[in-house]
Amino acid sequence: MKKSIGILAIGIMALASTQALAEDASKVSAIGVLGYYMPAEKSVDDLYGGGIAFGGGVNYAYSPQISIIGVVDYWKGSAEKVVGSPTVKTDYSLRIMPVTCSVIYNIPVQKSAFAPYIGGGIGYYSAESKAGSKSASKGAVGFQVLGGCNYSVSPNILITCVTRYSIATVDFESGKDTKIGGLTIGGGVVYSF
Repeated sequence: MKKSIGILAIGIMALASTQALAEDASKVSAIGVLGYYMPAEKSVDDLYGGGIAFGGGVNYAYSPQISIIGVVDYWKGSAEKVVGSPTVKTDYSLRIMPVTCSVIYNIPVQKSAFAPYIGGGIGYYSAESKAGSKSASKGAVGFQVLGGCNYSVSPNILITCVTRYSIATVDFESGKDTKIGGLTIGGGVVYSF
């Protein structure tokens, strides 16, 4: 049920974005971001640690203060663990790919190249876990809050810094929830068309 609601919400937002793009392309911008992801769950952090995350998306400026942003991110962690008796080396990996949609409030600042913002949204968090030859793929609806600052380099180019905290939980093993959300700190480039 949660998966269906998440997919429906993302589909509606994508459809609304398509209509908005057709009406006024000058309010649309493309985003590329590179950051560092830190898992919220201790067991995930202990096994994989944090790592480089990257993503991209589209932003639509509904008004000077309100924007709608759709983003796809990607992170993969891998580790080796020696277990059992006799000891066996096992390779582990975890891939997380959230597809999110957020509403952004651009905080008005007079006569400044810096433009701070805050926001929050919903997304579908796809995750794949591998342990040796076994693998499991799950997905979950999750939520995020974010804040950051854009710096105007030119009329069409912004440098952005963002901090995002996401909350999403999947059940890879029956009855054992794994928090795949976490804190991401990053930066990137925004190009307005």
